[in-house]
Amino acid sequence: MRLRVIAVAAVAALSMSAAAGAATGIHRFIGVRGVANLDCEIAAGVPGLGTFVYCLRAPTPANAVSVQMSAAGKLSICHGTKCMSNPPDNVTMLRQGQSLKAGPFRCTAEKTAIRCLVTKLGHGFLIGPHGLTRL
Repeated sequence: MRLRVIAVAAVAALSMSAAAGAATGIHRFIGVRGVANLDCEIAAGVPGLGTFVYCLRAPTPANAVSVQMSAAGKLSICHGTKCMSNPPDNVTMLRQGQSLKAGPFRCTAEKTAIRCLVTKLGHGFLIGPHGLTRL
C-alpha cells in the first residue's frame, strides 16, 4: 500500500503515455469497457520506485482486492478496505486483446479481466470481476 501511495504521488513527474513496447516509466491503464473499478500501473526502472505491476479491483471497498507483482513474479495480495486507493488520472483504456509491455512485464486486456505476466517466467495474475487468480 505504501508503494502505491508513493507511485501515485510520483505520477506527475514520472508519467509516460501508455504505449505498447514502452520500456521505462510509469504506465497507467484500465481494462476493457464494461469492467468498472479495475485499474493498473506498470512501473519499469523508475528511480525511487523500481519495477512492478500493481492492479486494484474495487467494486466496493469491502470487496476490494489489489495485487502487486515484482519483476521476479512475487505477488503481494491485499483484500478489503485497507487496499483502497484513489485511481490515477489520465489512464488509457486497453481494448480487448491489446497489450501493454514495460520492463519485464506484459499486461493484456481480456474480455472481462487484465492478465499480467513476467514474460520470461510466465508467472503472473489475472484480475477482474471474478477476483484474483495466480498464474
